[in-house]
Amino acid sequence: MKNMNIPLIFGIILIFILLSIAIFPSLFTESNPYAMTLVHTYIDENGKLIIMTPPFEPGDNYVLGSDEVGRDIWSLVVNGTRLTLTLALGITFLRFLLAIPFGIAGAMGFRSGKSIIDQFNIVLTTIPPLLIGILVLKLDFFTSLYKLQSILVFISTLTIIGWARIGNMIYEGTSKIMEETFILSEKAIGKTKFRIALNNVLPHLLPEIVVLFFMEISRVLTLMMQLGIFGVFVGNIRIISNSGNQGYSYYNLPYEPEWSGLLGAAKEFIRSAPWIVFSATAFFVISVLAFNLFGEGIRIELQKKNSKLISGMKGMVKRDSKTTKDLQITFFVAIVISSILLGSIIVSRLEDNYQYFAVNEIGYNYKNIIEGSEESTVTGKYIENYFNELGIDKLKDTYSQKISGINKLYFENSMISLMSESGEKVLEFGEDIMIKTGLVGEFAYDIVNITENFYDITDIDINNRLVYVNSDIITFEAIENNAEYFAEEGAKGIITTSSNISYIDSENNPDFFIVLEDSFKDILSKEDTSLSLSLNSKSYQNEASNIIGFIEGKDPVLSKKAIIIGMDYGFINQENSYEVLNFYLGLVKSIKENEDMLKKSIIFIFYPDKEDGVQYFSEHQVFPQKNVILYLDLTNIHSGKFDKIKFSDELSPITRYYGFTFANQLNDLMKPIISDIPIPIDSQNSYLYLNNGMTTLLFETEGSENYSIDEFGKNLVDLIINNAH
Repeated sequence: MKNMNIPLIFGIILIFILLSIAIFPSLFTESNPYAMTLVHTYIDENGKLIIMTPPFEPGDNYVLGSDEVGRDIWSLVVNGTRLTLTLALGITFLRFLLAIPFGIAGAMGFRSGKSIIDQFNIVLTTIPPLLIGILVLKLDFFTSLYKLQSILVFISTLTIIGWARIGNMIYEGTSKIMEETFILSEKAIGKTKFRIALNNVLPHLLPEIVVLFFMEISRVLTLMMQLGIFGVFVGNIRIISNSGNQGYSYYNLPYEPEWSGLLGAAKEFIRSAPWIVFSATAFFVISVLAFNLFGEGIRIELQKKNSKLISGMKGMVKRDSKTTKDLQITFFVAIVISSILLGSIIVSRLEDNYQYFAVNEIGYNYKNIIEGSEESTVTGKYIENYFNELGIDKLKDTYSQKISGINKLYFENSMISLMSESGEKVLEFGEDIMIKTGLVGEFAYDIVNITENFYDITDIDINNRLVYVNSDIITFEAIENNAEYFAEEGAKGIITTSSNISYIDSENNPDFFIVLEDSFKDILSKEDTSLSLSLNSKSYQNEASNIIGFIEGKDPVLSKKAIIIGMDYGFINQENSYEVLNFYLGLVKSIKENEDMLKKSIIFIFYPDKEDGVQYFSEHQVFPQKNVILYLDLTNIHSGKFDKIKFSDELSPITRYYGFTFANQLNDLMKPIISDIPIPIDSQNSYLYLNNGMTTLLFETEGSENYSIDEFGKNLVDLIINNAH
């Protein structure tokens, strides 16, 4: 302990930490430093809409808070370590690159070298370097430059205003060496000044240069911190703060993650959001301390008698010292060990260990799984047991979220025919038609198109008829809201069309509310049509449940964020329903088997019915809504094979950066199988987005021939694990 060089040890530790952060920032944060959140909205437990604007305080979402445009401060300082240290090292290196030749040359009799150093020092003594930096780098020309140009100008300016002071130190050190007797001996034997400088002066000067170099890094970092307070930094965005009659006024915002830029907010936010300033200041202070301690530690080593460090440095220049060989061996071993450690980190991060597990079970295959039916209960229990076998966690005491008040009326052993000028078409339940409300018995009605007269039907006879409304022109919500009015006017029911044929409960008014598949739109719009119905019904009143499983992320901070995957185990007239359930269960198993890679949490939800299940989950949240970063809606996966995947990111705008990035990655990864046909947005598939503020991505299968659904599953698992990592 007595002979331990404490400053050197602590300096090495701190510099190692800083370099680790600079080289591998993704090990310390997964947040994107460029992602802005201008508005953060969510609905709290009391159903109240909460609207927040940046800067956001430190908390679960932001470890060190956010800046004025909603960027994560921790991500900014971590990702800014590389650029900040690179700038400091680059400026320091260039300063010494100028100072060493000019300082040595001046001391060895080249007057121009000394003259140039003196002239720069006179100017920089009269005008402080900080002021020169502010005056030059705050010019509009420099603040409007691109990143690379801005970096070059920044480095050049700070190099010029600081090299002469170092040059003067090199001059003084060289002058002392030139007075030594061994230099006179070298001159006597006819050595040139260049050889003397290289073989005699530089080896004796090198230890001092090394100490000065690390001390200078601290000086540069301090200067960068001071400039940052005055709004001088690399990579600016010019923000319009006022556009009144007096013209535009601007303020500069740092775009690139760099510590100085965060300090530019000091004036505006030192009181209201002090975390912006203090976070960057803390990193600056730690870095300055690290390089000062390291430089001081080297100085202590150099002052020891018979210092091997001095002889090693001299030998590295002379290339003829035994100590140099020992030092080279030590450096070589250190490099090998560092390479192995860093290589293992890189390999572990690049290695693709994602495994996809296909599930092939057929014992629970039902053509119809109606919410509240015995089949629904059996399937729900099967999913619960599957969760339990895999070791999926519960968010509450049980996987089951009971849905009360189930009263489904399903028409079975029934026949419906659509008559038109083109002929008769027998309609298949769940494929061609879905009856939201209806009466048991045999009926036949003409159909009248009222789309163009939807809001004024005084001149149209709708008595004892079915009225058709085109849902492309009149919204589904408007049709439902006017259903009672049409019934009062004598209509027997309403017919509309949708690309999404699903069981939806409704009030029994009017007598019939019928939804046909979109392909019947032209017939209903252009031809005289009628509908013949022979209906038998069965009521389902059993209890139904959302089945909810949970995998907690491994990161203590990021695990508070969750991706929700919504799936459906309710089917109407679905052949081989087990194929879809197998896909869902395979997705769950694949993510569970790779859970060690997850930093964020994953929530699986199986709905017994898309509308009832989603609505009940929305009203009875089991996870903080503000921490849900993405909802993946897989409830419209219809079969075990597909031709294309329909995909919509309309409910994931650019302001929701996480979902927006996920959508872009998905488009790139699955481009060959993504359909050009968009998914229409309606009140059902946008329910969680509109009512709970959840960023939503929609998926739907198209066709049933070319690809196995597991091909889509493998890509989706990769994306989920990658984005939860």
